[in-house]
Amino acid sequence: MLDEFERYQALQRYGTDRVNSTQKFHKLPGADSLLKYYRKIKKFGSNPNVFLRAKSVAEHEESEIQRLENFALVMAQLGKYASSTRPSKKAVIRDLFKVLKAENKARKSQGRKDKIKILSQRTYERWIDRYLDPFEVCIQRNGLKMSIGNLANTLSASLCPVAPPCSTR
Repeated sequence: MLDEFERYQALQRYGTDRVNSTQKFHKLPGADSLLKYYRKIKKFGSNPNVFLRAKSVAEHEESEIQRLENFALVMAQLGKYASSTRPSKKAVIRDLFKVLKAENKARKSQGRKDKIKILSQRTYERWIDRYLDPFEVCIQRNGLKMSIGNLANTLSASLCPVAPPCSTR
């Protein structure tokens, strides 16, 4: 029985049919461990999920919801970049850092352990470029007439790549 188990492990872990001295294997569980596993699975009605890690599905869903709420808070602050006052990315991100620090401080005072991870300024600049719609940002910052002109220039440049029109950026 032990030889068969070692051959199985050699095949699974090392891809070889034969066992050699350089390979390390797990030992077979003892009688006490098998009895403990048997009692555990019978106690929970032959449900194999009893051997999964202790973190429950509800905790995982709760942490996922919290992660999405944190992302929504960050994006609401980054959305202030699309404003007629035309703030710089640096100014928006500086304000975001203040808001995140205040939020983490408030969570700490409430006894919560789920702090929002503060990323680098460059990461948040990329998030502005990636997650905010460029046309909506252009409308908010420059007005409708200028945005339509930029959109027309961009479309004609993509349709006729040989002679692109001048950009008004």
